[in-house]
Amino acid sequence: MKLLINVQDRKIPVYFTKFSDKAMNLLTQTLNRKLVSGKKAVKLCLDTLISIEIIDNEAILHAFNEQDTVALSLY
Repeated sequence: MKLLINVQDRKIPVYFTKFSDKAMNLLTQTLNRKLVSGKKAVKLCLDTLISIEIIDNEAILHAFNEQDTVALSLY
């Protein structure tokens, strides 16, 4: 399934196999926290973010440059 969320005033597709309100809430909280206090690598990934894939309890943030792709634990 696919859902669009707003990240830094851009619509980013979020792909997942099973929808979970808890996972989506944790994803938005984590992204907001990383935008403010994240490390340089995570902020670079968020600046060039093209899509997010949720697999179980991980969010894989896909960036334009494959080397900038980051996996974040949601739980």
